[in-house]
Formats: sequence, structure tokens, C-alpha cells
Amino acid sequence: MNKKLGITKRIDLNLGYSCNLKCRFCYYQKTMKKPVDLPTEKAKQWLRFFRKKGKENIDLTGGEPTIRKDIVELVRYARDIGYKKICIITNGLKLANKDFAHELAAAGLNDVLFSLHGPTARIHESLTCVPKSYDKIIEGINNIKAADIRFRSNTVVNGISYQHVGDTAERLIDLGAERLNFILFNPIVEAGGSDGDMNISYKEAAPYLQKVIDVNKHRVKKITVRYMPFCTMKGYEQYITNTPQIQYDPDEWDYLWRTYFREKTVVWLGALCLGFLLHPSFNRLKSIDFNNAKHEAIKWSLTYKNKTKGPICKKCAYEKICDALWRDYAQKKGFEELDCIEGEKIVDPTHFMERNEQFYI
Repeated sequence: MNKKLGITKRIDLNLGYSCNLKCRFCYYQKTMKKPVDLPTEKAKQWLRFFRKKGKENIDLTGGEPTIRKDIVELVRYARDIGYKKICIITNGLKLANKDFAHELAAAGLNDVLFSLHGPTARIHESLTCVPKSYDKIIEGINNIKAADIRFRSNTVVNGISYQHVGDTAERLIDLGAERLNFILFNPIVEAGGSDGDMNISYKEAAPYLQKVIDVNKHRVKKITVRYMPFCTMKGYEQYITNTPQIQYDPDEWDYLWRTYFREKTVVWLGALCLGFLLHPSFNRLKSIDFNNAKHEAIKWSLTYKNKTKGPICKKCAYEKICDALWRDYAQKKGFEELDCIEGEKIVDPTHFMERNEQFYI
């Protein structure tokens, strides 16, 4: 394949952490209790900022963005200033209201990323902790389809849901999902205190995710698995999107400007400079343009902050494109499940992605 993947044109705008669910795997369990949400005018200011930086697609996220009184106004504003794809990342509860779904569509919403975590009410609601949340998300999906809006899905893979990911994929495909994202739960940020049954090892999850890919890779436009070391999914590397890869996935976010939004300018500049020093391949940095280099640098800085590698990683062919384990995960489970892949060191983070036609759709 001769085409090359560029930096994503998509970014997210976190509108705050107010939410109408109580998911057991949530990374912001404490912040949710006293959320500080982004004021409307500040949100519009950031929407303008990201457009000036060349971003064409926006994901409005939270928390739960649909519970905001100004969400229709923000969607309309994003459309009016030129965003091509305007997406809401949602648990679907509010979209069970057909009139509300159609109001968002009329304002310019043309993409929805639903969070469905199980194929049945029992499994999904055991994680969201809100009765009827399964029925409502299904109704919300149907309302979005009726409004002629495409939808994608996020599924958090954890100790309760991992054996059901095949059935979850089947349910989503039957509903009409175009793209399926499976995100491995990890005890990070404020999820460190999550119940023990949330935790899942890569070794346990891998066979179920591999089967999902085998069965469904020709049934949907795209399947991605996030935050699994490449060596735990041998033969399926082209479906993995980890920290070094994520900015080259057109359905994921630009972390250079996302980090700028979340941090003070001096912290952002420090992380960027540190990232150049931490980048695993100076030859790679010299071979790409400065814009790509900046984006890769910020991700390696974030990788250094959050991830860690074991002794087995040092000789692995994937060492320079893989971020290995979350630090908390490594402390709890160690590095025993990792493998050392023999061969020449790969330095291009898009090495496997560029072999997968799904990333060009």
C-alpha cells in the first residue's frame, strides 16, 4: 500500500465531567462528584481555536455532553464555523428522546460514538449502575439511525465484559455500527480503586478480541483495539492503536492540541521538549516533517508519564513503536505475559496501521 497516514484531523473538546451514569470503570469517579463544566462561551472559544489549528472534525465529550442545556447550540456553532464531522460521545440515555435526537441532527450532528459495554441489559447495567440504561442506549441508537446519522461504538473490556465481547460486537453490527472500538480497562487516573472484578489481564482478553476480529473484520468498516501491547496480539498487530499510533488514526484525536487544552502552556511546552528527548528514534524524527515530529514527541512524553517497559521489551522488534504497560498495571501484574518479538527494530508507529485498509476509510 503506497498511501501514508497523516496526523488526524479530529480532536475532542471535553465539556466537563457531569454525567448521568455511575460506571464502575470510570476514570473520573471522584471528579464527577464535584464537576466543573466548561462555560458555553469558553467552549466556543476552544472550538474556534482548534479550527484555526486545522482540525476539521470535533468530538464533544465529557462526562456526558447531552445533559448540557447548550449542547444543541454548541453543535450548531461547530457546524457554522466549518467543522465537517461533528460527533457526540455519549451513553445514549438522552438520545432515547426522538425529538432531541432530531433536534441535534438539524443543528449539524452527523456522527455519534455510543458507549455500549455489553450485549444485554444485565451486563451493560451491571457496569453503568443505572437501571434501563441499556434499553435507552438501544433506543438512542435507533433514533440516531432514523435521523440518518452514522454511529460508531466504544466498549470497555473489563473483567465482567471480556467474555461477552463477541456478543457485544454482534449486537452492535446488527444495530448498524460502522466502527467498533474495544478499549482495555486499566486501573489508572481515578479508576485505581475500582472493584477487583474490573481488572483483566491482556492474556485473558486477547483470545476473545482475536475472535471478534476474525468473525467481524469483513462485516464492519473498522475494528480497533486500544492499549494492548503488540506482543499480546501477535498476528493482529494491524488492529492495535496504542499511544504512539493514536494520532495517526483518523477516528482518534490530535494529542498535541488536546494536551495544550488540558495543561498550562508552560507544562505543554515542557512536555513537548521532553518528548523530543524521549523519542525512541532520532533517525525517525529526522525523516518526518516538523509537524509530525511535534505530535510524536508529545505522545512519547505522555507515554513516559503513564507507561513503562520491562527488561523483555528491550530486545523486542516492537520496542520503538510500543508503549508496553500502564505503570499501575505493571505494578500489579508484572511483565510475565509479555513476549520478545525477534527481528529488526521497527521505528515507524504506523508500520502496522498502513497495512490495514480500514484506517483509510
